[in-house]
Amino acid sequence: MSTLLVPVGADTTVQARNYTYCTVTPEYFDVLRITDKAGAPLRSVVGTRTGIVISADLEEQFLEGGGMGDSFRFDGEDGERLPLVGISNPRRSTEYEKSAPYFYEIVSPSAMIDVAEMWQVTIDVLIRMSPGFPPEKMEAFLQGMGDRLLVNNVYVSSLEPLSDMRADRLKDREDNMKKKTALVGFMLINVFFGIIGTFWLRTQARQGEMGLRIALGSNRRQLSRLMNLEGLVLLALTIPFVLVFILNMLYFDMPDTCRLPYTWWRFAVTFGGAYLLMAGMISLGIWFPMHKAVQMKPAEALHYE
Repeated sequence: MSTLLVPVGADTTVQARNYTYCTVTPEYFDVLRITDKAGAPLRSVVGTRTGIVISADLEEQFLEGGGMGDSFRFDGEDGERLPLVGISNPRRSTEYEKSAPYFYEIVSPSAMIDVAEMWQVTIDVLIRMSPGFPPEKMEAFLQGMGDRLLVNNVYVSSLEPLSDMRADRLKDREDNMKKKTALVGFMLINVFFGIIGTFWLRTQARQGEMGLRIALGSNRRQLSRLMNLEGLVLLALTIPFVLVFILNMLYFDMPDTCRLPYTWWRFAVTFGGAYLLMAGMISLGIWFPMHKAVQMKPAEALHYE
C-alpha cells in the first residue's frame, strides 16, 4: 500500500510524503531473511516489537530533508506514534529496477487479523519450507491435512513457490532484454563488417604506395604506425558529430536516467568503449592487406607503381 509518513517532532518545513509500504508481522523478516544495512539478520534487531522499519533509501531521504527521529506518524500530524525499530537494506522489486524509499509497518498477530478482515485480497501468507522440499510433497501434505486446514469458509487451496512468482514477474522484462540484446548484436555485426570492409578496401587500394615506401626504405613498424594513425584520425573526425547527437539525445531525455543517472563516468564508459571498439575494428581492417603489401618485393612494388 502507500501512505503519507512524517517524522514526529520534525521541523515544520518537513512535509509528509507518500511512500510505499506493507504491513507485516515480525516473522516476516525471518521468513524472507531480510538484513539491516550492515548485512545482519533484521529479525534479531526487531525481535517481537511493533513499529516501523525503514529502508536505507528512506533514511537517507529523511536525513537530507532535515527530519529524522525515533518515531513517525501516518498522515502528517494525525495518528498514533510508530517507533522506529530498525533500518533495512535498500529494497528493489527486481534487479532491473532502482531501489526506492520503502518501509515496513510491524504489527502484532491480533492487529494483523484486523488488517486481514479489511484487506483480504491483498494479504500474502509466506511460508519457508525445509530445503529440498519439492512442491509435489507440499501438495501431498495439503491433501493429507484435509479439514484441519479449514476454518469456517476459509481454506488452504494451494501454495505457489516464490521462484515461480519471480519467473512470471521477470518474464516480460527478460524477453525485452533478449530482443534488445539480439538487435544490438545484429547491429554490431553490421558495423563490424562495414568498418573492416571499408578500411580493408581502402588499404588494399594503396598496396602500390605501401610497397613503394618499403622499397624506398620504410620499415614495417613505420608503415603500420602511419596507416593506423590515418585510420584513427578519420575516426576522430566523427567525434564532433557524435557529441551533437548525444547532446540532442540528452536534451530529449532519451537515455534511461531513472535507474542510472547520466554521469561523466557513464559517458566515459559508453563513449570510450564504443570508440575503442571501433578503433580495434579499423586496426583489424588495416592490418591484413597491409601485411600482404609489406611482403611485396621492391622490384614488384616499383613495377606496380
